[in-house]
Amino acid sequence: MNLRKPEAPRFPVTEITWPEQPGSASVCLWEDDKLAAFSFGIDDNCAVNVDWWLEQTKLYNIKITWFLITGGIGGTNRPQMFGNWDIWQKVVAEGHAVESHSVNHLAKVGEPDWPGTEWEYSESLKQIEAGLPGYRVLTIAYPGGKGQETNDPNLAAKHYIAGRSTIPLPNPANTIDYMMVNGSSNANVHPLGENPKAEFANFNNILTPNGNYKAQYRGWAFGFWHYIGTDEHKKTVLAVFDWYKANADKLWAGRFRDVARYGQERDTAKLVVDENTADRISFTLTDQMDDRLFDYPLTIKVRVPDAWKNAKALQQEKEIPATPVEHEGGRFLLVKAVPDRGPVVLQSR
Repeated sequence: MNLRKPEAPRFPVTEITWPEQPGSASVCLWEDDKLAAFSFGIDDNCAVNVDWWLEQTKLYNIKITWFLITGGIGGTNRPQMFGNWDIWQKVVAEGHAVESHSVNHLAKVGEPDWPGTEWEYSESLKQIEAGLPGYRVLTIAYPGGKGQETNDPNLAAKHYIAGRSTIPLPNPANTIDYMMVNGSSNANVHPLGENPKAEFANFNNILTPNGNYKAQYRGWAFGFWHYIGTDEHKKTVLAVFDWYKANADKLWAGRFRDVARYGQERDTAKLVVDENTADRISFTLTDQMDDRLFDYPLTIKVRVPDAWKNAKALQQEKEIPATPVEHEGGRFLLVKAVPDRGPVVLQSR
């Protein structure tokens, strides 16, 4: 259901590679063969800011994640913060994600009738899925502030595929503890060298090998925010979005749930080419994750014969996305296939 911190790197991180022979295939490090991954989220609901966020995410073409404190949703206490289920349904309808941030933000730790940390985690999941029928909650962001010492990733791992911490570092791609994903509430996107005291936390490290922090190269950076109250707050947020926009050709801007699924499927994936002829290539893709939760397509890069001017990909006899790419005279397909869904067949059209 989730992968914890490994004793050693799960695989070597390399530059983007290109299979040399027709029929050769490999799992891309990130979706669409991007160099690195970036996610953005909002903690503590902050319903009053939802319309502003939706406007900005449309302008920047990015999908983000709200982490909800569920105990106050639909109530009369601070509705501008907690919102109601209609607001969060609107967020989901526009392609964003809502996930757990506990029931009460651990604010009732120590009170006689407090049911405990695991209840905070599991009940929040139940409340979101009840408020948004048909929606599936997969991840959690651990509450900070009062009671944060009672957070327990081992308890969260019973209910979620991934959890986000507040450690402000980009995540190296090959050593991610998916129940303690690093996230920064003050994303450092200054050009490298401009803020040397915080180079260890610079999001640019995922785009450029940077000295002592080169382990972060090609990794996953997560930035999150809370309440937007002033124009200065907006400028700070938009500086991060501008950084993404300037590097969009290199970055996969995935929702937290999607990057967490992709990473764990990739980390346990096995790809076997079953057939390789001039007219047809087929491969089988499997992983070790729970198929009920992990159904996000991996991007598979396949070298196809140069004679294939157009091609299609099929899985379970249905056509799946396959984007043609050329590199140094060679022809490739970026195929999006879900592990454990049967053979994938590529054919020239």
